[in-house]
Amino acid sequence: MTKSFSGTTAAIYLTLGLIIIRLVLDTLGVGIDGGLRIYPVLLGLLVASYLGLRAQRMLVSKESPQELSDLSFIMEIRAAIRPAALLSFLYSVFLYGFYSFINPSLFPKEVEKRKEEYREAFAENNISPEEAEQVLDNFTTFTDFVFDPLNWATLSLFALVMLSGFYGFLLTAIARKFPEFIRI
Repeated sequence: MTKSFSGTTAAIYLTLGLIIIRLVLDTLGVGIDGGLRIYPVLLGLLVASYLGLRAQRMLVSKESPQELSDLSFIMEIRAAIRPAALLSFLYSVFLYGFYSFINPSLFPKEVEKRKEEYREAFAENNISPEEAEQVLDNFTTFTDFVFDPLNWATLSLFALVMLSGFYGFLLTAIARKFPEFIRI
């Protein structure tokens, strides 16, 4: 008896792969300035959604092939979102640990670099020191909130789950329009 490859299993393996990719990219210094690090996560979400939808269809077709048409649109969306949402949660937990313990100096370095860019822009544009100080204070208040590891992980989780819903809806709509899109 062979064990089927579920969407949950796919989400766990994909998350592990994304963690390894993220650690390698960070070690090599790739994508820090350009935001390149998000693309593997987006691809991972898409693959997790696809595999969840495929696993649902395989499960139903194995039980009874005529019931494949009985799958509702909502059932398929849920099947697509479930592994992607799990991947989102696990990756957000990793992000919290990454920014809290593995590389806690990354956010402060980036914030200080941006502050220096602001200072140079203020000097070039003859901005008064009082106004420049007020802008930098506002910037510091904002970055202290957003770039806190827990807040960053929470915001990332929210964004990734929303994207999972979008991907799940899109893949389900495509799979219903083109049934051969998902090979069973």
